[in-house]
Amino acid sequence: MSVSRLGLAILLCGILGFFLSSCNISNFIGGAKQSTQHKHIYDSFSGPTEGYWPPTPKNVSSFSGVPNFSAIQVQNSVTEVQVSAILSKDNALQQALGERYTSFAVDILENSSDLAQSSYFNYATNETIDVRVSNSGEVKLEKFAAHKQQPPENTEEVRKAIALAKSDLVTGGFNEVTELQGTAMLAFPKRSYVEETGNTFFPTRKLYVTFGVGAGLEPKYSALVDLSNSTVESSGNIGRY
Repeated sequence: MSVSRLGLAILLCGILGFFLSSCNISNFIGGAKQSTQHKHIYDSFSGPTEGYWPPTPKNVSSFSGVPNFSAIQVQNSVTEVQVSAILSKDNALQQALGERYTSFAVDILENSSDLAQSSYFNYATNETIDVRVSNSGEVKLEKFAAHKQQPPENTEEVRKAIALAKSDLVTGGFNEVTELQGTAMLAFPKRSYVEETGNTFFPTRKLYVTFGVGAGLEPKYSALVDLSNSTVESSGNIGRY
């Protein structure tokens, strides 16, 4: 059954009338008079409050800001870029790093007199370099011998260690390794070495690499890779490390 134009107009007017009466807005058709019983009145929206969303409507007392984690993450990302730019231009740091080094994530500090911190490892001198950037942009360096302190492995190091280990295993006749999944992590000395030397870490940058089918199953092959010297100290069936 079709609806006549007159019937449709009556229906629309009824819906509009219900909406207007529910908000107590009088003289809507004749002018712009606003009700004082049901306020949706505000002058404009405020600018975004840092760390909150949405912008606050002015003169609305019931508004409650919700932390905007996306905005905080973006702000931290911008700060990381700024810190990285500062570090790349610091002469003392660049001299300490030399030509063969790897870098690690920039950590933005909260409730601290410093803005951020980061770490590097110099493969030529086998030193860990801890860096802190103050809120004023000052860069402070502290060096540690590799056997005293080393940061966890980063993605670049894992990739390099797996490639070196795989090449060495294939050369040794373990061609199956090309079909297996490789993983790597910072290597630590055996207890006997620690007790004998008192050193918690190796004097060079070493990663322990394994190859297996994954899925939580025990790996089949392993290798001890020295990234400082770009060599493989040992490789073969699990158990040789």
